[in-house]
Amino acid sequence: NDNDGGGIFEHLPPRQLDEFERCFGTPHGLDLAQIASGFGMRTSRITTRADLAQFVTAEAPGLAVGVLKTDRQRCNASAQDLFAAVERTLPTA
Repeated sequence: NDNDGGGIFEHLPPRQLDEFERCFGTPHGLDLAQIASGFGMRTSRITTRADLAQFVTAEAPGLAVGVLKTDRQRCNASAQDLFAAVERTLPTA
């Protein structure tokens, strides 16, 4: 869940402070998939449910990073949507 940094703080009391963006926003402007790839990890940019399903069910060796770009102000809702989609994708035990 790549929201360009600081999304976790959007739903906490500091959001009301004038200094929020300077102190908590912390946008990094980096391409997390490119960074992970640079460390030799398999990377996937996830833009659809099909991308997510393919990523979580892939049987490939080594570390893998899936990057889903989200809006920082909607971070919490986006994360909940992501977790629900992963749960629907995984086989039941």
